[in-house]
Amino acid sequence: MKHAVSNMINKILFVLLYMRMRLTGKQAPDARGILLVRFSHIGDFVLWLDAAKEFRRIYPGEKITFVCDRYKDVRMLAEKTGYFDEVIVLRTRGIGRLYGIWQAMGISCRIAINADPSRTLLSDIVVLAVRAQERIAQQADTTRMKKRQVRRSDRLYDRVIRCGGIRTMELVRNAQFIRGLSNDGAFRAAIPQLAPLLPQAEKKLHLPARYFVLCPGGETPQKYWDAKKYAAVLNEIFALDRSILCVAAGTAGEENELQKICRYVKAEEKRRILSRIGKTSLIEYIELIRCAAFLLSNDTSAGHIAAAAGTQAIVLAQSWDWGRFYPYRVERHTQAECCPRSVHAHIACAGCAAYGVSPGRFPCLVHGRVLCIDQITQEQVFTQVRKMINGFSRQTEK
Repeated sequence: MKHAVSNMINKILFVLLYMRMRLTGKQAPDARGILLVRFSHIGDFVLWLDAAKEFRRIYPGEKITFVCDRYKDVRMLAEKTGYFDEVIVLRTRGIGRLYGIWQAMGISCRIAINADPSRTLLSDIVVLAVRAQERIAQQADTTRMKKRQVRRSDRLYDRVIRCGGIRTMELVRNAQFIRGLSNDGAFRAAIPQLAPLLPQAEKKLHLPARYFVLCPGGETPQKYWDAKKYAAVLNEIFALDRSILCVAAGTAGEENELQKICRYVKAEEKRRILSRIGKTSLIEYIELIRCAAFLLSNDTSAGHIAAAAGTQAIVLAQSWDWGRFYPYRVERHTQAECCPRSVHAHIACAGCAAYGVSPGRFPCLVHGRVLCIDQITQEQVFTQVRKMINGFSRQTEK
């Protein structure tokens, strides 16, 4: 009921603002600057950074303003990158979205760009609310809007740039948008690089001399891997490497998941597990991953952060992510690149929980989790762990 009411409010706002745009014609004729709208989770934002830095090249001398939403607030990270002159955070949940839209109506720019490949009706509404001479968007997929809604939203834009489909790797898709925007075709997709954000991070965060990061939680419990399987993998890691510690990280509500895992870890090994869950800011979380030997994680932002920070990672990914988010595919290689190792079940029903299904409703739950996560085996993860640790050993011998 709550979701239906929210959708209805968004539809009404869209119609009202669209009529306003058609009646007033070109708005803010003397306005300058570029406005980038992207309502994305932290991991998606990190993936976008390789493309985001190009806007300064495409629009030299223009003020670049980035608009994000408070739900997954990336403001701190966006300001640290230096890619934007201003970062604006809008309220987009509940009744607060009305204030957020009111804020947007007070913004003027020369060009408003919706830079999200998975556009939402709400992000389109924000672009509508802004007073702009020109509106540009990436061709939307249908993960968050139906085809009919996408066609309707496309009418508000002066340009809709065609990019690859839903199975095109996100880095490549972002690069296609930049090429379409600049019309020069020179830019090629590469793994984003996140420079250190916290000087002397090891000392300030009181990190162990040698550790790996475990992220046992994520966006929703239906996507968590089984606690017993995680414990078996931790026992394997501790047996293979007697000097390494495990540092668990994530948001405060994920502490219970770590406790479930610890029940099945060998008693003598539990002391090697340290928890930083709920105890780090976003910047500290990034640096915690950067300084680690490697990352073991559910499909969360951590996997993409690890790649950008140059840390090896093993990610237990949903099958519907195959092709779009994992495995990584780039068009330009850099010396420091570090691609995550993704583990998939590769089941035939891949895609059921992401496309055409209401948010939070999964038709394929087994043991309380989606089928493609439940069917990832311990041996699949063991194989990747052994390859990684053996690689470390060979580097040490050299």
